Amino acid sequence: METNNFSEKESLELITKMINSTKDSMDIGRWNQFVVWGIFTVLLGLVIFVLMVYTGSPKWNWLWFLMFAFWYSQKLIADRKPQPVVTYNSKAISSVWKVLGFLFALTPITLTILAFLDYGMVSMTLMIPLTLIYMGIGVSFSGIILHEPFVTYIPIVCMISPIVMFNVILDVHEMTLGWYIIFLVTVFVMMVIPGIILHYKTINKK
Repeated sequence: METNNFSEKESLELITKMINSTKDSMDIGRWNQFVVWGIFTVLLGLVIFVLMVYTGSPKWNWLWFLMFAFWYSQKLIADRKPQPVVTYNSKAISSVWKVLGFLFALTPITLTILAFLDYGMVSMTLMIPLTLIYMGIGVSFSGIILHEPFVTYIPIVCMISPIVMFNVILDVHEMTLGWYIIFLVTVFVMMVIPGIILHYKTINKK
């Protein structure tokens, strides 16, 4: 019985082809998903920030639940388009973001239940550093799978922001509105910049 043994060169070519195919599948029109999600998060955050500045009410933080509506709209759009080639890499990236998606959903739901039960001090501002951590892990793991160092390490450097934010919350039990600006800048650097890098590397190889 004959077996097909790949040479080292053929194996590398196959892996490279799979990675490039995965990068192509991440594109949505002109930009990829990192850019789309990063820009939406920044714009939503700006709206919430402006509303809180003008009203002085933290209740506008509940608008973060629009992230789930946006996710569902993106899913509907993706379902209507021709499905990209599924590779091992794309399945791995999809699995990572699915797990993080569950964390995104579980965190506000848990905080809401704790607030309803009046279980001690519950603050939705915890979503800000936790969101940065979830996003950073997702982008960084995607960069590892795609063999893109910039996509991998930029989010790791940005982890400084949520670490500082947690320290502030533990110290004074609240965050000022200025932290929203830091959050939005961090999201832009963590998601949009790696997304732009990944997009231009993809189109330049075509």
